[in-house]
Amino acid sequence: MPKIEVQYTGLADATSALQAAAQVAGEIQRGARSLRGAAVSTGVPLLAEAAEDFREAWAYGLDLVVDDTRALGRRLDEAAGTYRAADGAVARGCGP
Repeated sequence: MPKIEVQYTGLADATSALQAAAQVAGEIQRGARSLRGAAVSTGVPLLAEAAEDFREAWAYGLDLVVDDTRALGRRLDEAAGTYRAADGAVARGCGP
């Protein structure tokens, strides 16, 4: 039977990295809002419209990525808890 070994710190590190990535993506999205203002300030309506279309599509896609990243982080955290609980149950079952 193959041995299953989980390193909780690895799961915790991955969760932290995913949370940090989601935070950075959120900051990028907030920064992208200024794109429209910059495009409008050029005085070229077609450029402003194109920039807004791009920003909306970008925001939609980035929202999906952020949502998935946060969900994956939660699942990794849940997995770590499940593995810890299973290890604890096995240890208690084996007794001293």
